[in-house]
Amino acid sequence: MKQKRQIDLANELGAPDGVAIFADIEPTYPVDAAFIEGWYDEIKASNFEPGIYSVFDSGSDLVNTF
Repeated sequence: MKQKRQIDLANELGAPDGVAIFADIEPTYPVDAAFIEGWYDEIKASNFEPGIYSVFDSGSDLVNTF
């Protein structure tokens, strides 16, 4: 999973505990509830905080899923 790699990279960079790691969701990326839940759960289980960055336009797949 990409989250594991991002957690490892944050640790290698010496990021302090509690720093947010963001998923950058492009408007055309097919996102669903399972992706969001998996992202949250994996990052939250680490020493970092999960975040999502995207374009939250009304009616977009991400807004409908979120």
